[in-house]
Amino acid sequence: MNAHSILRCGHSISWLGRSVLSRTVAAGLLTLFTSQGFAADFSSAALSAVQAQADAGDATAQTELGLRLVDGKGVRKDLVQAAEWFRKSAMQGDASGQLELGVMYVNGEGVTQDLREAYAWYTLAQRQGNPQAKEYLEDLNRSLSSDARAKARERADALALLIESSRQKAPKHGAHRQIASGQSPVKAEPARAAAPPAARPREPVRGAAKEAGSKNYMIWNRVRVKDENGFNGPVEAYSILLPKDWKTEGGVRWVINTTCPAEAVQNRFTATSADGAFRLEVFPLKSWQWFDDPMMLQINRNNAASGSAGCPLARPFDASQYLEQVFVAGDLSGASLVSHERNDPMSRLMLEQARKDNALFQANGVRVESRPSAEIGRLRWPDGRIGIAFCAVAQTVSFLPNMIQGGTYASYQCQATVKTMLSGPAGREKEVEQILSTIVASTRVNPDWQAAVQRVFGNIARGEQQETAKRAAIWRQSQNEIGEIQRRTWEDSQASRDRINEEWGRTLRGVESWTEPGGSRVELSNGYNEAWAKSDGTYLLSNDPLFDPRVEFKEDWKRLEKKP
Repeated sequence: MNAHSILRCGHSISWLGRSVLSRTVAAGLLTLFTSQGFAADFSSAALSAVQAQADAGDATAQTELGLRLVDGKGVRKDLVQAAEWFRKSAMQGDASGQLELGVMYVNGEGVTQDLREAYAWYTLAQRQGNPQAKEYLEDLNRSLSSDARAKARERADALALLIESSRQKAPKHGAHRQIASGQSPVKAEPARAAAPPAARPREPVRGAAKEAGSKNYMIWNRVRVKDENGFNGPVEAYSILLPKDWKTEGGVRWVINTTCPAEAVQNRFTATSADGAFRLEVFPLKSWQWFDDPMMLQINRNNAASGSAGCPLARPFDASQYLEQVFVAGDLSGASLVSHERNDPMSRLMLEQARKDNALFQANGVRVESRPSAEIGRLRWPDGRIGIAFCAVAQTVSFLPNMIQGGTYASYQCQATVKTMLSGPAGREKEVEQILSTIVASTRVNPDWQAAVQRVFGNIARGEQQETAKRAAIWRQSQNEIGEIQRRTWEDSQASRDRINEEWGRTLRGVESWTEPGGSRVELSNGYNEAWAKSDGTYLLSNDPLFDPRVEFKEDWKRLEKKP
């Protein structure tokens, strides 16, 4: 038994509060043990060392610091800050931190009492093999209804995805803060919601429109987003239209040695208007999996524990659930979801593509169903900024033979394929709609880059199949066959994806269709009566019928025709 166990040994006796007995035992024995590798030394120097490691992002130290704040060992007792340190540790995936945070929620210490939230954190700790978590879950099973437990497990799955996403981000730890003996520590920042940046005083500049004398016009440039690793050098991955003078950052990168091959290609891209008023964020796709067969689920959890897991395990989410529980909570720091609605036109278009995919699966004798969904969310930040988020989730359900118990089981492969957000100042919702609609509708993937990526994934699949044959794992072979068919459908559906991008743009009615001189169509921000184009992919929008960019800029512009 270690000090961590002793501090919570009274939990099963009285889960609504640590018993007097357990606290007395813990106080008497704490000096005889070490907790998570830290000596039971409560001097100022030792406390400062723990604080420094916790500030530097060490999850074990964060849990240790939380325990000291709970019991007031060498520092003034502070349950609120203890809960915050447990949360920091828990969000890094530390099982002990997850267990301790669950205890805080059970007892209402430093947080509002919430048995369902406690159940979720205990579930995460139990999945990592924490023995106490199983005992604590059994306690709560007697206090929560089956429906409440089911919702708590869904919450645990959402938290698991949040934790996985946070691991992919560069950690940003606060400056070192000393805690003097007997003094309250400086209040820590909550781990799950960073405070938004303070509003900068500035004169509002309406939209991306630019004034030239008395001529009001808006210029859009086609921006080439690069895969810097590329294939024999940097290569264009895709392109989008952005208002002129926007600053961009990021692009496509490859994650080497990932256990989830579907996430090997990561697209993280941001663009900000010159005055800082508007900000576009494109987040990498997220993949996860689930099995309705307990044995298959346990096999994959064992694989995860040994470090040979595939994509993370979490229950299937549709776009609405993912937007609420993962995207806003994890990627859009500080944002609140004001409202959201299903994107019916997008869902129908995605379903149309899914039916084609399903037909290909069935033609190859594989029982698979594609279940896509799309959602639009309206956002608000504490400083008053507003935003719109697009989210789409693709679920592929495979019905595979159960070689042990007979019958079949369902394997769920899920991907959040669209995670895009544009934010802007309060009161400028219409501009946010117009700008985001044009950007999304204009997205075009480079087919040469796409084909090269496809070849890489094909090689991965063949390698997996060879290993599978060696192990004679029939269920894994079935998964690989499904994956090969999925890759073929992905490769053959470029035209459909372009249609999907355009439909996203039309969702908010923020774009209108124009015809270029060569007959091709382009979707541009609505509210303008005149449109011009250059051969380099630049577009100009104006409401002045007398304004001619050929005269103004001495350049070769072509007038576009608005489609009725």
